[in-house]
Amino acid sequence: NAQIQRSLRVLQLTFALTSRLREFESELRSEMLDLRMHLLDPVTGQLSTQLPTSARLYCVQFPEQEVHAVALLQSIQQGGTSLLAVSFSKLEEFSRQVHDYVHQVMFWHISHHLSTMPKLKAEWEKESAAGGQPSFSFSLSPSEYISFTGDQLLSLLHQLESMTSASADDTSPESGLFWLKSVAGTTVSTFMQHIASNGVLSPHGAQQLSADIQYLRNILNA
Repeated sequence: NAQIQRSLRVLQLTFALTSRLREFESELRSEMLDLRMHLLDPVTGQLSTQLPTSARLYCVQFPEQEVHAVALLQSIQQGGTSLLAVSFSKLEEFSRQVHDYVHQVMFWHISHHLSTMPKLKAEWEKESAAGGQPSFSFSLSPSEYISFTGDQLLSLLHQLESMTSASADDTSPESGLFWLKSVAGTTVSTFMQHIASNGVLSPHGAQQLSADIQYLRNILNA
């Protein structure tokens, strides 16, 4: 639980960084628009002839820089250019890494419990070796591994409660529903992989597996 809370704090930090970068870009764009009014001629759209002498000499010496400056100032007015494209790109990559980290932390305990899933095929082979008599008893109660998995999912639900109440958009990483959906999907996928790896089951094994599947279904529908 402590690890999940730490990962969520890192996640919240990425949200804050993204929000602050957007605010900074908006402020920078506003300043650049004000600067545009003083630098560009409103009629020609080119650099004003009223520029200081030093600025005019610089443009004569470096005409390609003048072209770039005019294009930048004009694009700012149209609003189609990000002033901090590189920064946003780096932050987006960082956010993806954080999302992967958070998902791994949330799923770690569940993955561990699922990895202890009883090897039902091996038990069936033991049963056959014993002359068809079951060498162990089955119960319709959910197995320990799936009970632990359910407990982890319910615990995650409570830990994400504040994020879930803040946003109901399950497509946004800022919503707890997004993470619940993501972890639930990975849980089902991993569970199915373990089931497939068991191969043919005995009737008793199939009965127990059915109980485990029903239990997980109930948890996911809770």
